[in-house]
Amino acid sequence: MRLQFQGSGLRRLLRYGWALYVKDLAMERGQLAALSGLVILWQLFLISGLSHEWRMPEPEEMLGVGVIVPGLLLPFWTVFSAYNGLRTEWAGRHSQLLLSLPVPRCTLLVVKLAVVMTGATLLSAVTVLGAALIFRPNPYVVVGLVGQEELVPLGALLAQGLKIYLLFWLGLLAGAAATQFAYLVGRLLPRRAWLLNALAFIGGLWLMLRFGTLVGAFSAHPDAPWPRMTIVWWQLANDFLQVLHLGINLAPIGAALIVALGLFLFGCWLLDRLVDA
Repeated sequence: MRLQFQGSGLRRLLRYGWALYVKDLAMERGQLAALSGLVILWQLFLISGLSHEWRMPEPEEMLGVGVIVPGLLLPFWTVFSAYNGLRTEWAGRHSQLLLSLPVPRCTLLVVKLAVVMTGATLLSAVTVLGAALIFRPNPYVVVGLVGQEELVPLGALLAQGLKIYLLFWLGLLAGAAATQFAYLVGRLLPRRAWLLNALAFIGGLWLMLRFGTLVGAFSAHPDAPWPRMTIVWWQLANDFLQVLHLGINLAPIGAALIVALGLFLFGCWLLDRLVDA
């Protein structure tokens, strides 16, 4: 890969990268707007009289369904978007033009990945903010801490939720990188692309899970010098407030992300070979 720059090479890289990012994000604008509209319509349906037969009269109950269902579908959209972004460029022969620009060829993959993750973040924000505005739930009722507003600040609850979302977001990023790798593997044999796509994607996920599991087994000891994320949670037991500290070992997560980075870099190498072939 051509990774050496001279003079204003970094500025040129940032300029072309930003231009490609804006172009691709503009192409996804209609899809993101349509999906955001569907999320809002789903949440409005839940709060309307049409959903009363589901016996979810409380806004806190509807909040769970209104957020969880789009959240479960988001990984599938991330995989589809990562795959379709590269497929569209290749089918329209735009990739040959983009890859002839005076920047490293892996810039195309970086930009595509950035667009996918921007879309996933925007859809997540629409889901959460839409649910908060439409259902207007009491967050302390949602987490079962009614009457504990003084002991458990709202900011502390939101901070723990952001930690959980960060782990979810990193999982989406790893899945998108594996999807790009799978697509480029499929380009090696276009007539059997669908089979190679599936095998490469499943194999990439297996490698991430396997390596993460192995590293997790070696780093499971509580005194091991591995980075950890602590999620603090509160619960009421017999009218007493209990504070729970859930320590999450970041070593297996980091190991899985290292594999995802390896798949991404191997995809960059494949991209070079496919263009030069």
